[in-house]
Amino acid sequence: MILPTTGTAIPGKARSKWKIAALCLAVFIVGFLAYASTIAGDFIWDDEYLIINNSQIKDFSHIGNVFKTYVGYGSENINNFYRPLQEISNMVDHFLWGLKPSGFHLTNVLLHSLVAVMVFVLILNLTGNTPASFIAALFYAVHPVHTEAVAYVAGRADPLYSLFMLLSFVFFIRSVNPCPERPGGRPGLYAASILFFILSLLSKEMVMVMPALVFLYMFYFLRGTENDRLYRTFKWRWIPYAGIAVFYGALRMTVLSFSDIAPASAFRSIPFPYRLLTFFRTVAVYFRLLLFPADLHMERSIRISKSLLDFESFLALIMIAGIAWIAYRTYKNNKRIISFAIVWFFTNLLPVSNIVPINSFLAEHWIYMASIGPFLLIGLGLARLWTIIPPKGRSLRVGFILAFVFTLGLYANATVTRNRDWKTEISF
Repeated sequence: MILPTTGTAIPGKARSKWKIAALCLAVFIVGFLAYASTIAGDFIWDDEYLIINNSQIKDFSHIGNVFKTYVGYGSENINNFYRPLQEISNMVDHFLWGLKPSGFHLTNVLLHSLVAVMVFVLILNLTGNTPASFIAALFYAVHPVHTEAVAYVAGRADPLYSLFMLLSFVFFIRSVNPCPERPGGRPGLYAASILFFILSLLSKEMVMVMPALVFLYMFYFLRGTENDRLYRTFKWRWIPYAGIAVFYGALRMTVLSFSDIAPASAFRSIPFPYRLLTFFRTVAVYFRLLLFPADLHMERSIRISKSLLDFESFLALIMIAGIAWIAYRTYKNNKRIISFAIVWFFTNLLPVSNIVPINSFLAEHWIYMASIGPFLLIGLGLARLWTIIPPKGRSLRVGFILAFVFTLGLYANATVTRNRDWKTEISF
């Protein structure tokens, strides 16, 4: 289900828009408050080469060079990460704040709060379910698993690419929405979606999965539904995203590749079956971190799986097979939003699955975008639970609200506590 398109203004719709705006503001404020304590933090670890020693961000005359070089080029660090918009955002912060870390941290908190708002908007466009969207966005806004992406200035690439990617995805949804006045869609919104996709690509490589997500949206929410005509009309709309992704990939492997001077991934020597089995086990770790976000770490390691006879690897494979079966059954039973939430999670993890070797098996900030899927399921579940409480069950409703606020408060408190770890290099 998607939101109805705009039409003749009526008072009810006007009130609904004000309600949605108020909920967006609430999500923004909650997200900001959860991470506000990070503003007092220092620069730590990679901030040294990305900001303190990076001459490239200290003068706008270098703005053209950021599109030809790796991130942090102005320091002695050499890497193969191409993120020009992250460099430009640091350049703007340096212009505004100099080397005061509070300004850089403020930008991260603002970006995360905006991403949380876009999570609300995305889920609302997918489901039309305001309570579920609000609940999911609140959990996303305060969850401590995101501290690495928010409290760490060098982690800015995650909220930056996520903001642009979510804007792109929402604009795509709106561009193909049913609209009697525009049966051919909304080309302006489609163009805006393409633009935001490009901006996201220039922020972090993870957004390469966007063409698949666009196709999956049409497959899940248009094909075989009352909007099947729209699917037939727009089913090739994912092609430009794929074309841009292929072009970007070609550039990254040629003129924008820095692999000849950057350190090679040590994981290339690990056989593909071992990497795949280990990825299955990382999924179990991610689920544990989302439900019970204790023992959070910047540097995480995981034992390499070498056989299905390994008990943990076997259990992880069974778990993923079970989740895949649930995704299939919910799709077949016309509960497509549940299936889509599951597929969203795994699709967004593909770039860090080590199918193509990278520099680690596991990192908390890698589920910054993928976590939207589980939070969507939580929002749907709690919203459904609320609807089955009898109208006269006042005590049950009060208990439900108190339990929800208490759980949200536990996550928020864990986030504030974790923020202290990021305050200085010594505390970290």
